[in-house]
Amino acid sequence: MPEDRQLHESIIGLMNKMAGQLAMFLGKILPDLSEEWWAKNVVNNLSFQQKQRIERNRITSLEALDLAALLRVLDQNWYPISTRLDLTSESRHFVKEMQSVRNRWAHASADGISTEDTYRDLDTLQRFGSVINADEYLLQQIWSAKKDVISGGAQKTGREKGNAQPPSRMDDASGTE
Repeated sequence: MPEDRQLHESIIGLMNKMAGQLAMFLGKILPDLSEEWWAKNVVNNLSFQQKQRIERNRITSLEALDLAALLRVLDQNWYPISTRLDLTSESRHFVKEMQSVRNRWAHASADGISTEDTYRDLDTLQRFGSVINADEYLLQQIWSAKKDVISGGAQKTGREKGNAQPPSRMDDASGTE
């Protein structure tokens, strides 16, 4: 299924772009938390494997970290970051959900990911992007991908291609909500 592969690659690309946005977000806030922010707020908060990768590849910048490492850094520094930026507990949920989304796509089976989960993951990506003030163009790309997922799902189920709304409960066999 070439369409599914293309969609998968597109979503991976969007997540990579979000990693760049997250690196910029963290790069603005972490230096204000500590003079030794790289060691204290980044390296000390990474997993053993992530620390090994940093040492092996001599990584010295946030931009060189992958999305998993960047999400971990954000998660482990949540309290000082959220206090400084007045972020809500709802925003924290999007960070946690993004960790799950990243893992699901990084370890997707050959069967792929369901249309419903794909839409939900894109929605989480978009909401997370809003939390970290991601570039508006990237947020529009994610919105467009969400629309494409719905359109693709509509074609597979016989709905009109132009339908930009997620299926409602009205679509079940009983015809009632």
